[in-house]
Amino acid sequence: MNDSLSRHRLWIFLFLIVVLSFGTGLCYWQMQKKVDNDIHARLQQAIASLDVTVSHAEQAANMAEPFYGKSCNENVLTELRTLVATIPDVRTVNLGKDNEIYCTSVYGGRKFQFDRRQYTHGALRLLSGSEITPLHPLMVYSEQDDRGNTILVGVDGYYLYNILNVLDGDAHLYLQVGDRVMTHKGEVTTTPGIRVPVRMESEQFHYSVIADRHYASGPGAFIRYEQHTLIAIILASLLLTFLFRNYLRYRNTIEYQLRQAIELKQLKPYIQPIIGSDTGQIVGGEVLVRWEHPKQGFIAPDKFISVAEQTGLIKEVTAICFAEVSRQLRRQQSVIPAGLFICFNTSSVNFQDDEIVTLCQTFTQQMKAAKVRLVLEITERESIANTLQTSAVTDQLRRIGVQFSLDDFGTGYANYSYIQQFNPEIIKIDKVFTFNIVTNNASALVVMNMVNLAKKFHCQIIAEGVEDKEQLEMLKNMGITLYQGYYFSKPVPVDEFIEMLPRTFLQRREGE
Repeated sequence: MNDSLSRHRLWIFLFLIVVLSFGTGLCYWQMQKKVDNDIHARLQQAIASLDVTVSHAEQAANMAEPFYGKSCNENVLTELRTLVATIPDVRTVNLGKDNEIYCTSVYGGRKFQFDRRQYTHGALRLLSGSEITPLHPLMVYSEQDDRGNTILVGVDGYYLYNILNVLDGDAHLYLQVGDRVMTHKGEVTTTPGIRVPVRMESEQFHYSVIADRHYASGPGAFIRYEQHTLIAIILASLLLTFLFRNYLRYRNTIEYQLRQAIELKQLKPYIQPIIGSDTGQIVGGEVLVRWEHPKQGFIAPDKFISVAEQTGLIKEVTAICFAEVSRQLRRQQSVIPAGLFICFNTSSVNFQDDEIVTLCQTFTQQMKAAKVRLVLEITERESIANTLQTSAVTDQLRRIGVQFSLDDFGTGYANYSYIQQFNPEIIKIDKVFTFNIVTNNASALVVMNMVNLAKKFHCQIIAEGVEDKEQLEMLKNMGITLYQGYYFSKPVPVDEFIEMLPRTFLQRREGE
């Protein structure tokens, strides 16, 4: 019991872990997809904005080309300063010759040294500052001709990192030009400390934008992004675990196991012989279902029959018994004595529709050649209401030759009202009365009253639960001629029942 409970709890715990893990994993995967899409969109926006900014520098450089090699006079300075004033994002426009800047839009003819080799045609450079503004980052766009002339256009770093800053999120954005990187705070460095880079390059210019998705991949970002979804996953996991726990409990119920038994054909009909005193041989038999469980062995009928009746599964159980008994009897019709009657147990559920009529009709047609009588035993477990539906089913059964027997008469619902309702051909005395008929005068008196009642209604009497010779003799003396019990035989498989048909039981028993 403790092992079973421990396994039950372990399964529930594992189920909760699996559901939570699956839900959380799926949620995390979806978040990562959203993060990837978000990063991709922000990179595209950053590239588009930066392309516009750099194109302004390109525009200024193109418009300054007429001043290649010109002296730094007032006219040239005016034109350069006009470019700075009219073209967005441009901070300075400078003219250079060889490795010297000789004309700037800010300082005019003041000269500055630079390495011309680092400023090839169409090249970009990120600087943390310049001699003009040493603490202010900028990007330099350069154009050159083959005579040593250079145009340098400075783009204010503010415009660059402002774009990065506006589009910044958990995945910080960086602008990379060559080996230098500008952060969203405007810092220019060669060691930005990017952990999980996602790069997108500009198709127009020589730069790329990098997103560091490290902080967008961690548990903190996951909780921030998906806190409501995570709460829903936890609640859904608890609900599913609750349902799974109920399912596991249901799997341990007789109803579930019985459904499995029906599906796996674990239910087998057995027949307990009914002996007649005239011949001492088998004159009939009661069909009793047996459940052969592969692990638990035989499961007693009192463990599952009531459940079958309550759930409606008794109809399927009845159908199994009818089909299997009919199949095996048909194969041995030549050894079946004329007038043999077979009793099938029925309950109130069987009278709720016409299915039992179909079963009986099929059985009687299949056993017509052997002249087997079909008897339905009305069990005592549930009351069968005397409704129009019950009467209609009873009438149909009568028309096809079905007889009725009141099982366990005198107990439960099997009382005198059933005699009027079903007009039975047979009354079966319950073993509770035959068990101590020899030693208990009250039981003997009850049995005698039943015998007299049966005679008045022209019913045959079958004594159930006959277990010894003394009981048999006393029942005989009371005028009972049909017997059923372990004194003659326990319930046996159908094929064994057929093999027993030629035997003479009373002579053999009485001779012992």
